[in-house]
Amino acid sequence: MNETPTPPASSHTARRSPLTLFTLWSALLTFGVYGRTLSFPFFSDDFFQMPFLDAHSLGALWRTAEGLFFFRPLAFTLWKLLYFGVGYDTAVFHLVNLLLHWLNGILVAWLTARLWAADGRKQWRRGFVAGTLFLLFPFSYEGVAWVAAVMHPQFLALILCAIIGYLQAFYPQQATPTQRQRLAWGGFSLLCVLLAPFAHENGVLVAPLLLVVELVQVGDKRPLWPRLVRAGVWAGPLVAWLLLWRQVPAADGAGSLALNDWHTLGRNALYFVQGGAYPFTWLGGWLRDRFALDGFLVTILLALPALALLVWGQWRVGWSRRAALPWLWTAVSVSLAVLFLPWLHVSAAPRMLMLASVGIAWLWSDLLWAIAAHVRWRQALAGLLLAALLLQNGLFVLEQLDLYAIGGSAIRGAAAAALSAHERGETAVFINFPAWIAPEHATYALGQEGDILVLGAELLPAVVWAHSGQWVQVTAARVDAIRQQPPYYTGPLGSGPAWDVQNPTAIFRAAYFADMIQLQPLGRLGITPPTGPALATFADGLRLMAGTAVISEQGLQVDLTWQLDAAFSPDVTVFVHVLDAAGQLMAQADGEPLAGTYPFAAWPASTTLQDQRVVPEAAQAAAVRVGLYNRVTGERVTAVAADGTAFADSAVPIEITR
Repeated sequence: MNETPTPPASSHTARRSPLTLFTLWSALLTFGVYGRTLSFPFFSDDFFQMPFLDAHSLGALWRTAEGLFFFRPLAFTLWKLLYFGVGYDTAVFHLVNLLLHWLNGILVAWLTARLWAADGRKQWRRGFVAGTLFLLFPFSYEGVAWVAAVMHPQFLALILCAIIGYLQAFYPQQATPTQRQRLAWGGFSLLCVLLAPFAHENGVLVAPLLLVVELVQVGDKRPLWPRLVRAGVWAGPLVAWLLLWRQVPAADGAGSLALNDWHTLGRNALYFVQGGAYPFTWLGGWLRDRFALDGFLVTILLALPALALLVWGQWRVGWSRRAALPWLWTAVSVSLAVLFLPWLHVSAAPRMLMLASVGIAWLWSDLLWAIAAHVRWRQALAGLLLAALLLQNGLFVLEQLDLYAIGGSAIRGAAAAALSAHERGETAVFINFPAWIAPEHATYALGQEGDILVLGAELLPAVVWAHSGQWVQVTAARVDAIRQQPPYYTGPLGSGPAWDVQNPTAIFRAAYFADMIQLQPLGRLGITPPTGPALATFADGLRLMAGTAVISEQGLQVDLTWQLDAAFSPDVTVFVHVLDAAGQLMAQADGEPLAGTYPFAAWPASTTLQDQRVVPEAAQAAAVRVGLYNRVTGERVTAVAADGTAFADSAVPIEITR
């Protein structure tokens, strides 16, 4: 019986198992390193992009970008579909970034194995190395951890798919591809070309990248120029994007581009060179700070030997047109940013390197291949170097994610605090709330590391809305006198406080710890004066109307309600003493009300205020004593009870509730 011959099972396994293995390995790597991003909140640009998304229908997202500085409807369409399914679920929105990064790692591995194929067989080992280096490229952390950066892995996926579809249509590796298969791949490629710039304007780079891939094809006997023309024609769908992009309303008048001056061109280029030479420039921040050197000079000194080593690696294995692919890919990928973006934007956007990281992964893969060079001990050396490089990258990414987690605790705390105040009919005010967070010691000499949390105090209502669906009144104030010095850098929002004692207001302070930022209540303004006699009366019309002390997870929370009828001495302040069972002082929380930000002397007449203080590590407290003293003389101000008797030591006892 005659049958159509089929490949043996072992051949099928040989073709499929490498990709399957890398898919599993890349999933472990991606979710192992970046999995914690699923617990992150929204950040930064999310707080003006999500309201824009909410205010426009699915169709309107393709007709306008008014209020934004870009036109990226494909990313907004993705978010809109997610919203229809799960609302503004932060875990799902972060999962999309994670899945796209994982997908891109698989695509890079496949494309690498295909482009470096020898004798018609994909080079899966090289694909494994390049795909792994891509997934752990240090500067990609922002594109994975930040929802608003989804455009970058999204347009990268479309570019990679466009190139893969192009290769499958015109350079199929199977022996006898059908015309239908080739047409299907070609149509898929053209669709990806069309969609790429709708995800991000850098998607237009698919055109020159197709030319680069065509230029370095090895083994094709057909003339080069017709192939380059075909690749150029393949970019035809980009015209549709350009026509629409020019017509769409946007905040900056879409299409206004100005070429950078030479100074900015050089600075931008060096930033991207730093990213390409990252195994060496990883020392840049330490060298800059240790020897007080210029960051640009340090980057040049470290990048030169790195680039020389990469050139040596390619020379070592023999020059070919394919050796130019990593260099050309990287140069094309960063070209628009170098030419047109301001330095401040480039230096604060490591995500701009995500497309270039494909070419950078190829460069360092070439070097590792040159080191291995068919000798067992050299292969072991290359393996050790790869492991060291992955460890270096992983530690850097994890450090950045730690900062995102710390900043995320502030974001979620702010949303919860503002909602609790809103439920009481109060406006929340955050003192020293962080606008951004950065490591104490930068790893690289150029650019900003860490995370931008909120771009301005005016976006704080959007922070609450994005995490709760409610618009509430909330603002920020900055008080440098009570700023803390945690083991990282932050920049607070707002300016000096202007307290409004007439309107109900809840005051919170951002309290900084090594692994988190808490929003701690400091007090409340504009509250209704308590009825009944005062707990204690002091001189000059100041009364302690009520006082409570409660043991909580944060420590001992002491709430004091003060009422002032007239102007008060600027020399008098509050003491709060915590005593143990033996009556000995074990802790104290002295100072002006609202963590020292609102002294009695600044209060207008007829002010009632609740002052809240937290005394940490006071779980064993037996008694609390409260009173006033003169900071100049040290003398206590006499405290009188409602029955006219003076309190012993002018200290008012506050009962502790457990």
